[in-house]
Amino acid sequence: ELIDMANDEVYDKGYATFLGASNWTSERIQKANDWAKAHGKQGFSMSEIQASLAHCDATWWGDDTIQFLTKEEEAWYAKSGMPVLGFASQAKGIFSKLLSGQEDKISARARERFLSPENLALVPKVKKLCEKYDASPAAVTLAYLLSKPVRVIPLVGCSNPVQLADSLSQPDLRLTEAEMADLSH
Repeated sequence: ELIDMANDEVYDKGYATFLGASNWTSERIQKANDWAKAHGKQGFSMSEIQASLAHCDATWWGDDTIQFLTKEEEAWYAKSGMPVLGFASQAKGIFSKLLSGQEDKISARARERFLSPENLALVPKVKKLCEKYDASPAAVTLAYLLSKPVRVIPLVGCSNPVQLADSLSQPDLRLTEAEMADLSH
């Protein structure tokens, strides 16, 4: 039904070139795309889910509908070739704030979602990569996503032009397989 509506009301009328899913499991996307193909309809071409260096889960978000780029999901995206639009890609700036001594600037919501022992253990690893590549924590966290074997398009939320410039400071930075393995959760 949703694929029919999206085709009839959006895609066929030229309002969109591609259809995207938001917070759907890969299994659900695959079923929808299989149905679309069998019925001559446009299926989903991209998917928006949470993707970040920082680990988090739905209980921390207080929303069990949020989907995350887990190892299992990543395997499906790699096989399907579908790109991921990764929201909260920099985990509300926790690595930047922690490494600059501004822990007090981390919002209550970011603390709930991202300030875990697992993520705190990543801070010295991020710092080491920042020093190695002469890069900011924002650039390293984006490099982590851009170095994955799946195509991740990080959605960056910046509060000001300085943060945006910092995030875009090293667009070609890619991490090695060993560095990626060291950061993986």
